[in-house]
Amino acid sequence: APLTFDERDYELGVGDMPDGFDEHLVGLKCGDVVSFEFEGPDLANANKGIAMPATFSTTVTIKGMLKRVLPEITDEWVREHVKNATSVEQMRKRVHDEVMKSKREEDEQFCRYLAAVQVGDRLEGEISDAVFEAAYGLAASQFQTAMRNQGMTAQDYYKKHDTNAQEFAADLMMQTRSQLKQQFALDAVAAHEHMEL
Repeated sequence: APLTFDERDYELGVGDMPDGFDEHLVGLKCGDVVSFEFEGPDLANANKGIAMPATFSTTVTIKGMLKRVLPEITDEWVREHVKNATSVEQMRKRVHDEVMKSKREEDEQFCRYLAAVQVGDRLEGEISDAVFEAAYGLAASQFQTAMRNQGMTAQDYYKKHDTNAQEFAADLMMQTRSQLKQQFALDAVAAHEHMEL
């Protein structure tokens, strides 16, 4: 079924529509009407888990244009718009504290990741083909589900990240093997230390 809107706010350059849509709107003025075609994911097949492109025809009428105006940040503006802050200085301190807290959490997470990688590299023995294939299949399925939830196709992802199906599959295999090694190694450490998780 066609997707039709009498009116809809739309911002250029934010990625709400597929590549090729925005380029037809650049330079238009209020009252302009333009008809064009663009490529996007085939929604009917996407719901079935099939990544196929489709060509869409559309007509866009520019009814109005909005200009983003940044407000002057004053104590009065802060009291009106920022919860639990009464001044610009207080707001800036809160933002600084939140950014630093987020950075500390990211650093801690990265340190845990490096530790897990080091432990995984010390794992002796081989991962069975059956275990690897099951884990890889799960990872590929999770990727497909994530793409569908975002309204994207695998091709959209490859284009966005400047890769292709073969390179992506190879990277996913490496990630899967690394994660399995980390999991088995951490399980071995937990068992050795008599830890219950």
